[in-house]
Amino acid sequence: MFTKRGDRLYPDRFDTRVRAAIRVGDYKLITGDPGNGSWVAPPHISFYGDLDTSQYDQNLWLFNIRNDPNEHTDLSKVQPEKVKQLLERLSAYNATAVPPRYPPNDPQCDPRKHGGAWVPWM
Repeated sequence: MFTKRGDRLYPDRFDTRVRAAIRVGDYKLITGDPGNGSWVAPPHISFYGDLDTSQYDQNLWLFNIRNDPNEHTDLSKVQPEKVKQLLERLSAYNATAVPPRYPPNDPQCDPRKHGGAWVPWM
């Protein structure tokens, strides 16, 4: 099931309501609902950031991660050609994507059956 939010942007390229991301060079494009955007910096950086996307009614963000590694400045409105370029690439990857294979559930893999430990069961 896809996460959908807002209107479909650039419908001729990729359904931006679908949760996806792509990075090419310095640019990162995120589509769909990215979920919780909280981030805790490594100990040597004293910054705690939060990309709170719930305040936006949008489903597409473009960041220059070299200049903005914390992803605070959305460039999607000022660089629509870069957005289109990345959406086309994302669409090409999506066209060759293989659906995930979910094997049937094996009750023997439940760690509760093995004293609460993850152990080989076959």
